[in-house]
Formats: sequence, C-alpha cells, structure tokens
Amino acid sequence: MKHHETEALIVQTPQDLACVQCSWMSKYVISVEYREALEHALQALTNSGSPTLLVDARNLGALSDETLKWTIEALLPRLKDAGCKQLYFVEPKDVFGRISLQEIVPHINPRVFKTRNFSSLEEAHEWIKKN
Repeated sequence: MKHHETEALIVQTPQDLACVQCSWMSKYVISVEYREALEHALQALTNSGSPTLLVDARNLGALSDETLKWTIEALLPRLKDAGCKQLYFVEPKDVFGRISLQEIVPHINPRVFKTRNFSSLEEAHEWIKKN
C-alpha cells in the first residue's frame, strides 16, 4: 500500500513484508522535500505498527550538511519514538550518496536500532521475510 508518492520518493508498506519502505527515486532531493517525505514515513511507521524501516537509497545522491544534521538530530530520535527498531538500507549507487549514508550510520545507536546494509532491494526483501 502506498502512503505517499512524489517524483523523489515513494513511501509504502509492501503487501508481503512487515516493514515500511522508503524508495528514493531521484538523485537530487532538496532538504524540504527530504524532510516532508520522511514525515510521511514516520506517519506510516506509526500507523502500521511495524518496527522496521527499509530505506531503498539506490538512487539517492549527496545530502546537504543541513539535511544530514536534521537526520541525525531530529529524525533518528523520532524514529525511535515511532517504535522503529530496525533500520535497513539498500546502499546508494552514487558515490556521494554512499558518503552521505556513511555520515549518518555512526550516529545510529546500536542499542536502539538494529541495522543492516544490502546491495539490492531483492536481498533486503528476502532478509526481512526470513527474519
């Protein structure tokens, strides 16, 4: 079920998976659009009761310093408050997207979130189905 869709992102609850999936569709995402999209992901997590957020970042490019700071300082605590316990990432193809993700990951508290990176969406889906 799709919860939100723009040119940049799709937030959905895949029918056969117990997770909320955010799929970035554009390499270039402005900060306001990024925040708005992730607000929809938070709402979907709260509504679904799922403890798992799968971020399909294959198409994501570089994030601004402001966006990285917001993700670390505002989004991660709100994900915890929404009941998220697992954060899974499909790694970006773009080198600058990978660097942005590498800036966020050290700030994810392993006592709060279980994390795992995947090289493909199919690999991530299989992992979620088995676990």
